[in-house]
Amino acid sequence: MEWAADFETTTDPADCRVWAWCACPVGKPEETVTGNTLDSFMEFTAENPGTFWFHNLAFDGEFILHWLMTHGYEYSDKARTGTYSTLISGMGKFYQIKATYEKKPRKKVKQAVFKDSLKKLPMPVAAVAKAFKLPISKLEIDYTAYRAPGHLLTPEEDAYIKNDVRIVSMALDHQFREGLTNLTMGSDALHWYKDLIGPAWKSYFPVLDIALDADIRKAYKGGYTYVNPKFQSTGVNESMEVGWGSVYDVNSLYPSVMYYRPLPVGNPVPFAGRYRGDGPDAARYPLYIQRLTCTFRLRPDHLPTVQLKNNPRFHETEYLTECTEPVQLHMTNVDLGIFMDHYDVEVRTWDGGYMFRQEKGLFKSYIDHWMHIKETTTGGMRQLAKLMLNSLYGKFATNPDVTPKLAYLKPDGSVGYRMGEHEERDPVYTPLGCFVTAWARYKTITSAQAVFDRFMYADTDSLHVLGCEPVKGIEVHPTKLGMWKHESDFCKAKYLRAKTYMERIVRVGETVDGVYKMVPVPIHDDVKCAGMPHDLKKYVSFASFKKGFTVYGKLRPVHVPGGIVLKPGPFTIL
Repeated sequence: MEWAADFETTTDPADCRVWAWCACPVGKPEETVTGNTLDSFMEFTAENPGTFWFHNLAFDGEFILHWLMTHGYEYSDKARTGTYSTLISGMGKFYQIKATYEKKPRKKVKQAVFKDSLKKLPMPVAAVAKAFKLPISKLEIDYTAYRAPGHLLTPEEDAYIKNDVRIVSMALDHQFREGLTNLTMGSDALHWYKDLIGPAWKSYFPVLDIALDADIRKAYKGGYTYVNPKFQSTGVNESMEVGWGSVYDVNSLYPSVMYYRPLPVGNPVPFAGRYRGDGPDAARYPLYIQRLTCTFRLRPDHLPTVQLKNNPRFHETEYLTECTEPVQLHMTNVDLGIFMDHYDVEVRTWDGGYMFRQEKGLFKSYIDHWMHIKETTTGGMRQLAKLMLNSLYGKFATNPDVTPKLAYLKPDGSVGYRMGEHEERDPVYTPLGCFVTAWARYKTITSAQAVFDRFMYADTDSLHVLGCEPVKGIEVHPTKLGMWKHESDFCKAKYLRAKTYMERIVRVGETVDGVYKMVPVPIHDDVKCAGMPHDLKKYVSFASFKKGFTVYGKLRPVHVPGGIVLKPGPFTIL
C-alpha cells in the first residue's frame, strides 16, 4: 500500500525526538492513523508493509535512519532480515530508504520503503493544496512549544498533522491514477515519453560512452539570469530604485523550444578544427558543439552572455565583458552564434567538436497531449500537466555519476554521511539537454537584446523592462506557446543581483474574451531573494533591501542524536 506520512519533532538539541506522526493511505484521506512516538511509527510500518511518502525525506528520513542504526539494523544492498538500504545522492539528496523487517524463504517479505514526495511534488505542502485546488489547506501550530514524552495531541495539533498528510495523499493520488508512479517527476516524464515513441527511442537517443558524454556535457548550461548594471542597486548606488516597469514571461519556455526548434539525435560525429557550414557533412549534420580557444571583448550596447565555470580567475555566476587571456569554450552552435554577435572575438585555435543529425517535432505529440490538459482542466490535472511539461528536458542530461552517500553514526550519536564507492550508470542523452537549454537562452537573450533600451533584468523565462508602454521587438500573446505574456506592471523596483530583487506590483494582465486587458490588483511587494525563507520576506522594505541587510529566523538543520533540529539564525543578503 502507498501512504503519505509526516513527523512532528521537537526543537531542543538535547531532546531531539518525534512527538507526533501521521500516515494516510494515498487516495483515502479519511483513513488517517496517528501516534506520538517513533517506536510506534516503526512498529506500524512493520505491521503494514508498504511505501511511505514523506514531504522532504532528508529531514524525516534522518530520524528513521537513526532509529534503524540504533536498533540493530545493518546496511545491506541485498535485502535480509534486519537490514536497510538507502538511495542518497552524492549531493545529499534523499530519494529512498528501505527497511527489511523480515525475509524468510517462501514467505512474503515484510518491508517498508520510505520515499520523498517532494521529488514528485516540488513545492511546499501549502502550495500543493493551492496548486491542486484541494478542499483543505495547510494549518498552523506553534512548533517551538514544549511537548513532553508521551504528549497527547491536542485537537489543533491533530488537525494540523492530518491536513499535511491528507494534502500530499490527495495530490499523489492524482499522479498515481495517471500511471505516474516513478520515484521522481523527471522519471515519470521520461518513461511516459519513452512509451509514446516506442522502439524509435534507441535510434534517436543512443547510449553514449561515459567519456564522450563528459566532453559533450561541457556545453550544458543553465538559464540566462542577468541584471543590467545601469539599473542595478549596488556599491555607491545601493539605494537605487527604478520607477514604472513591466514583466513579461514566456509561455512554457522549455516545452516551446522542444516543440519548435531543431534538436540533435543519433550518434555524434567528431570533427577536427572548425565546423564547416559549407562542408559536405553540413546538410546531414547541421547541429554541432564547437570547442574553441579565444579572447573576447563585449561590443557596445550588447548584453554579455558568457560565464566561465571552474576557472579561478572568474566568478562562476559573472557574465564577462572581456577576457584578455585565451580560454577554451565549449558551445553549441546556438550559443556560438550569439557569442559571435555580441562580442569581438579573436579565435586562437578551433579545437574540433561534435556534429549531429537534427529532428524537429520529436516532442510534438507529448507536448500537445499535456498542453491540452493544461489548457482544458483545472486543479490537480492542470498542475499535473504543468509538472509533466517542465520535467522532461532535464532528465536527458542526468549526470551518470551516481556515487551515493551512506549514513553512519558519529561518535556523538548523531547521523553523519560519507561517500560510498564510485558508481556510474548510462547517460540518457546529454546532447538534447545541451540544445534545449541553448535554445531557451537564445529566446531570452535575443528578446532582451531586442528591447535593449528598456531592458533591466532577465531570469530564465522572464524579462523586466522599464516603462509600461507595449514593447516592440518581441512577440506578445497571453497564451500562445513560446510567446511572451504580459505578466504584470509595477510602480517601482530594486535589483540587487541575479535572483535578488523586489517589485511593487500594481497591475496584472488577464484575457477577457480573447482580448488582453490590464486590471488593478491590491498593491503588494514581490520580493525575490535567493535563500531567504518566504515568511521572512515580510520584514523587507525598499529602504532595507540591500547588501548586508540581516533578518533573524532562517531555520538551519543541525544534526544531533536522534535526528535533526531546525535552529533559527540570521539570514544576510550578501
